[in-house]
Amino acid sequence: KALEMLLQFLGYSFPTVRQATAQALYIRFLEEDGDMELLGEAPALVPSSSLSEISELVSLTPWATDDTETLQRALKTIYEKLNLELPQGGRSILVPKKIGGEERREAQYADLVRENHF
Repeated sequence: KALEMLLQFLGYSFPTVRQATAQALYIRFLEEDGDMELLGEAPALVPSSSLSEISELVSLTPWATDDTETLQRALKTIYEKLNLELPQGGRSILVPKKIGGEERREAQYADLVRENHF
């Protein structure tokens, strides 16, 4: 459950959250000695070779970018290598955007943050 939540933060709409999450995940994956066991509804074992590929992808992806295609491609690869389902809700960039006022408010807030260099 915790890994799934971190992956949702990795796909969050704010670059600072994505960067901090990527750093935390990278460190966590480096700490694994061998295969990583994922507990949950459907326990799974992630091979160390997949963890190495995920670590490399997490470290090389520009998580502060506004290029949604690059971020979505990286996230989909990570979910695939971890054998996890893509998120169906929440604020992940993998979830289709809602049409309406909420989307406009996010864009305004993002513009404010960008203008103030946060």
